[in-house]
Amino acid sequence: MKKYIGDPRSQKLPVATLLSKEHAAARAKLIDPDHANCEVSADPRAGNDTTFLTVVDRDGNMVP
Repeated sequence: MKKYIGDPRSQKLPVATLLSKEHAAARAKLIDPDHANCEVSADPRAGNDTTFLTVVDRDGNMVP
């Protein structure tokens, strides 16, 4: 899904599809509960994985 990271104002992104309930349902079916990590710590010092969060307001202001 990284190929869909971008600004829809400057890239052709299927925003409506990505936000649709059908797409969410299809993606949810890919989750295998037998291989899911259900013991994720809220402590950012625990583990070596990276999480990226970007917040955008309705005016397009973004904070990565």
